[in-house]
Parts: sequence; structure tokens; C-alpha cells
Amino acid sequence: MNITRQDLIEMICEKMQNESPATITDVVNKLFDVIIDELKQGNRIEFRNFGRFYIKEKKQRIRHNPKTLEKVELPPEKVPVFKPGRQLKKAVENTINQKNKNIVNIVSKVLAEKFQAYNKK
Repeated sequence: MNITRQDLIEMICEKMQNESPATITDVVNKLFDVIIDELKQGNRIEFRNFGRFYIKEKKQRIRHNPKTLEKVELPPEKVPVFKPGRQLKKAVENTINQKNKNIVNIVSKVLAEKFQAYNKK
């Protein structure tokens, strides 16, 4: 599932019912604007325990066009990068591990029921 900017605004509105949707929209848009402006200037933005945004500089490199097999020189470029913090990684990892455990438990129960039904025949 993808969450759009509008989805994010609606989710925040649900949690902050004392603020108007227009105010929350303005704050979210300004937050994104500040992050983009700082990255344009080459600055790093760090939210402790959540993650950091920074610019990674890729060197000039040569690649092959798969259709023509021609060598193509790619110029150096700067790309934005997000690196999640420890706390964010753990939260996501714990959620995924719990979902996997739930799936394994469900599959185990279904297989056990099928196996018992098969043995009764």
C-alpha cells in the first residue's frame, strides 16, 4: 500500500483533531519544502532515531546499452538518499517478524488440521 501526501495529511488530521486540515496541510507541505531546499544546498537532515536524508554523489561511469551494446558514458550525478535510523529499523523489523510468525502459526494450524483429517480416513 502506498501512502500519498494527502493520505498522510488525513492521518495527521485524525490524530490532531484540534487543528484545521488547512493548517496541517500547510505544515506538511512546508516540511517537505524545507527538506528539499536543504538537500539542494547539500545539507544533511537528521531526525534522531528516525533517519537521515542526504545527497550521495555518484561518480562518472560507463554502462552498456542492452539493445545496441553500445558503451554509454553516464555523467556524475547527485541523488537524494534516505537512511533509516536504528529505532525505525527495529520497529519495522519487529512488525515484519510478528507478521511472519502469525503466518507460520496459521499455516501450521491448517496443516495440522489437514493432517489429522487425513489420518482419520
